[in-house]
Amino acid sequence: MRVITTHLEYYGIKKRAAQVDALRRIYSEGSGHARLGSIVDTTGGPFHTLMRPTGTIITGDFNLEPEDVLHARMCVAFGDGTPPLVDAWQAAQPGRLHPATFKIYEKEQPGEPELHCDFIFVSADLVPRIRQVRVDQKRRRPITSRC
Repeated sequence: MRVITTHLEYYGIKKRAAQVDALRRIYSEGSGHARLGSIVDTTGGPFHTLMRPTGTIITGDFNLEPEDVLHARMCVAFGDGTPPLVDAWQAAQPGRLHPATFKIYEKEQPGEPELHCDFIFVSADLVPRIRQVRVDQKRRRPITSRC
C-alpha cells in the first residue's frame, strides 16, 4: 500500500489547485506502475524489481471544505485507466456531513466557524476494506507552537 500525506497551501487558491493536480499526477503515475509494470530483474540483487502496490491512501490537511471544487477534483475520474480516488468519510458514512477538524477550540474570533479541512482519499480498490472513519472532536490538544 502507498500512503501519501500532505498539507496544502492555505492562502493561495492557485497554488492549492496546482498541488491537488500534482497529487493526482503522483497517484496516477504510481497506479500506472502498479497496473502496467513488470518485473525485469529477478536476481535478488540491488536492482531486483518489485511490483508497486495498487492500494493508495492520500491523507492530510487539504485546507479546503468538502463542497470546494478542489475536493471534487480529487475524485474526478482519470482518462488513462487509473482507478478514481474516493473520499473515505463519504464511503464509510454516505450522506453524513464531514465533521469539523479545525477551529473547534482554536478560535481567533468569537463565533468563528469551524472548518472541515482534513481528508482521507483512497483508491477505489480500498473502499471495500474501509471499516470505520471517525474524527475525535473531544480531545483538546494544548497549542505549543504555530507553523
